[in-house]
Amino acid sequence: MHDIAEKAACFLHFGFIPKIPSDFLSEAFPYNSAEDFKPSWQHSNNELLQRSKATFESIFQNANSKPQVVPISGGYDSRAILAALLNHVDKENIITVTFGVPGSRDYELGAKVANHFDLQHEAINLSTINVNYEDLFIAAQKGGAWTFLIDKFYNSLIPKMFGKNATYWCGFMGGPMAGAHLKSMKNTSWEEAKSAFFTSNKFSKNMETIQKSKIFSNFLPERAFIDKDIICFEDQLNCALRQLGYIKKVVLFDEYDYKCPFLQPEWVTFSLSLPNEIRKGNNVYHKIFSKIYPEAFALPAVQNFGGSINSRKEILKVRKLLTKIRKRTHESTLKGFWSKMNIYHNFNYIDFDDEFRNETSLKRCAIENLNDLHKRDIIPFNIPSIIKTHRQKKQNFGKELMLLTALEISIKSDESY
Repeated sequence: MHDIAEKAACFLHFGFIPKIPSDFLSEAFPYNSAEDFKPSWQHSNNELLQRSKATFESIFQNANSKPQVVPISGGYDSRAILAALLNHVDKENIITVTFGVPGSRDYELGAKVANHFDLQHEAINLSTINVNYEDLFIAAQKGGAWTFLIDKFYNSLIPKMFGKNATYWCGFMGGPMAGAHLKSMKNTSWEEAKSAFFTSNKFSKNMETIQKSKIFSNFLPERAFIDKDIICFEDQLNCALRQLGYIKKVVLFDEYDYKCPFLQPEWVTFSLSLPNEIRKGNNVYHKIFSKIYPEAFALPAVQNFGGSINSRKEILKVRKLLTKIRKRTHESTLKGFWSKMNIYHNFNYIDFDDEFRNETSLKRCAIENLNDLHKRDIIPFNIPSIIKTHRQKKQNFGKELMLLTALEISIKSDESY
């Protein structure tokens, strides 16, 4: 059992508590030994493309007759799912949905993708959603405790909208299987991999909470789960601790029919059989799917700052610059221009900095819990000072204040048992 202050410090470092799911080996790594693991990059590019398409498409062949709900963002994971589903299900039976606020990238780009394919699309405008303590506490009780709790609540709005008579297609594990988290590829030991995980998964640069040695000894696994010749250390840590131990709790809901194509054994086997040097940074993933689903992948995407995957590097640099310029302009300034150019706010769904500076239901809920957390005196921060600094726009602490709120509600959730 961890001391509450130590657990809180770990939570504030990662934004979650690293915990190994009991079934993660069978779920994420369908191998028993290196002999079972046969690399596939000995084939030609065309053969690899055909195998990729056959493997991914096979996952959708038995799609049922229920409404098929696709939570769609501006990125490629949900887009690949949608494109494959369109090959196997009548589009009248497909509903896309997204949540966010008008002007945010996923909210707008997801709608553009749905509109392109003439699909029924539902947009959940988070600025109209009331956030209260009871809802966040329930989200904590249903698996969201010790995570970035507001994400659990927002994701729950989708199945609540469509109910249990629907199938939900989730892009969970798309990026990890593609190698999005693989960076330097220089970690030859388990300790080096843990150090890289510690650094790359830091939630905020503004909160120094705990020494690396304490996290290593008390929260991260002492040894690797399986031989690195089967699965590299980076994949083991990311898939076990972050993806299956954290993200899964936030995006999936056991009482509903969720399908995760990127977590299907056939796709996991295929993806992880590719050399890591090729997977690094989604290199093969984007090339493969842009060839398999050229129409869908030519549409604007967040990875290209609202541009196409076919955009030249010079154009992408301009789009990146325009995204920075929009961030510094008033919302009403050049509104039509930004929309026409697909230049949107560079946050996923809601601006927490604005939420904590305006009179919103989220802020009211958060302030009450932040005051309770301050009274506990278990973290090395002066919470009223952080709130004041943020309100005066001396520094942005919106996401940090949301995480601190999640910390307090997580503690309360634990105390209720």
